[in-house]
Amino acid sequence: NKVVTTGIRLFGADHFLASYIEDIQPHHFGPVGMAAVSAPTVGEGLEAWLSQATVMAPVCSVTRQISGDEIIVSFRQVIDIGELRHIYDEMIVLLTRKIIQLLAGPDTQVRVLFAHSPTNSPEYYEKHFDTAPKFNSKETCLILSREIMQRQNEGYSPLLYQQSREECARLREIARNYSQVSTRVRHILMEGSIASNFYSLDEVADRMHLSVRTLTRR
Repeated sequence: NKVVTTGIRLFGADHFLASYIEDIQPHHFGPVGMAAVSAPTVGEGLEAWLSQATVMAPVCSVTRQISGDEIIVSFRQVIDIGELRHIYDEMIVLLTRKIIQLLAGPDTQVRVLFAHSPTNSPEYYEKHFDTAPKFNSKETCLILSREIMQRQNEGYSPLLYQQSREECARLREIARNYSQVSTRVRHILMEGSIASNFYSLDEVADRMHLSVRTLTRR
């Protein structure tokens, strides 16, 4: 959020979003990004990317569903981030679309839907992202054909893919071993935020059956 806020303050929301998506590369996301772009197929690359959603986009939950011949990847914010929520949605969705196109080819058709109202003109999205998002939809999501998921990735690198997936697994294991308390706290805060209940330290400690002192120390 600090990065987004600072970027918007310096460059404005539209310029920040366009330059961020254009400049960002998969290797900037460490083993997660490298696993995505070195996968054997588009589907496996996208799965590697989205399986780390809690790391890539910690305020979002991501779900995938099949509807006929289409794959729908839905994004829902689970933490209230105030005025940044729309620009954050656009950043995460358009970045994921970029990853898909890196895997499947720049001409790959991926429909973009946002639940919020337009934040820029249609020409803006056509110019910078070569897409025409649909706004005020029921949900924020990407829609692509199931056929795309089966496409071979021209950048497939067996050794890099294996090493990146192993590193992702190692990072997940570290998180499980050392972040048990923080993970529980995060879930409590997320659940509260969805219901517009913003818990104090005392309330979180009470829900976890710990003293404030113990929770703070851990």
